[in-house]
Amino acid sequence: MAIEGRSLMSALKAGDNTAQGQKLASELDSNGTAWLDANLHVLELGTSGKKAEALESYRTDSIPDVGPFQDALADYLSLQQSRFDERKQHADALARQMPLPIAFFSLFAAVIATLLGWAITRSIVKPLKVAVAHLDQVAGGEVSRDVPPEFLNRRDEIGGLGRGMQKMTLALRTMIQ
Repeated sequence: MAIEGRSLMSALKAGDNTAQGQKLASELDSNGTAWLDANLHVLELGTSGKKAEALESYRTDSIPDVGPFQDALADYLSLQQSRFDERKQHADALARQMPLPIAFFSLFAAVIATLLGWAITRSIVKPLKVAVAHLDQVAGGEVSRDVPPEFLNRRDEIGGLGRGMQKMTLALRTMIQ
């Protein structure tokens, strides 16, 4: 128990890099060590059968040492609480600022998605309109016009449709002549 207490005090002192924190951790360490040593002495006396001496040592050494230890602990905890409050305020301020960047990036993503959707839709609708217009001309008896080469050279479904319409137009020309 004594080793753990001293180890904890060393960790508190090593973990604080401010002058005030070092000072309060040192006070806590010295007062805590004095109180711990007084209690260990009381325990040694009690376990060796010297109960009256243990009781007297408890009254004269341990009880008076508890007050300074409690005061040092309260001061250290007060410092840590104020630091915690500062960190919480900083985190809250950051959290209040986050909706604006999130809204901006969401709007930006929506605009990009809309533009991409528009471009993809246009790349499909425009060739289909040309195909429908060509088929309307063929239906009206106009078989002299070819499908535009930009649609014949495509390597997708629109290109396949254009090549099929071109074959149909050539077949109809041959039948009419």
